[in-house]
Amino acid sequence: EYRIMAYIHLHHRTLDQARTAVDEFLSKSFDRGYRFVIIIHGKGDRTTPKAQLKSFVFHWLKQAEPVLAFHHAMPYHGGAGATYVLIRKNRNVSPEDLENAAMLAAPPPLANDCYGAYDEYPEFLYA
Repeated sequence: EYRIMAYIHLHHRTLDQARTAVDEFLSKSFDRGYRFVIIIHGKGDRTTPKAQLKSFVFHWLKQAEPVLAFHHAMPYHGGAGATYVLIRKNRNVSPEDLENAAMLAAPPPLANDCYGAYDEYPEFLYA
């Protein structure tokens, strides 16, 4: 079982902005040794075409070098509107640094808080 180390919120971004944000988020997460993160992309219920950003995020994750696996989040983390991402281990990060980062990790947002203020943990929002 992994602790969620970081998350990013992609609502209200263009596809280009979201792509850049996801790439930077995954790169920085890997560099810091984070193994388990969440990408909040929304369900796409209110967009035309439906779920476009979600589909693109899944496509990008398949191509991303540091990604080992990904899956829809549990309902209390956003369900189909969020994705868990497992990142491969960075052997250049010491266990002490990783332990310190885990203690400082931002708690993941709850499903009913997906539109809340994410600036409480600015060091974990990379975009």
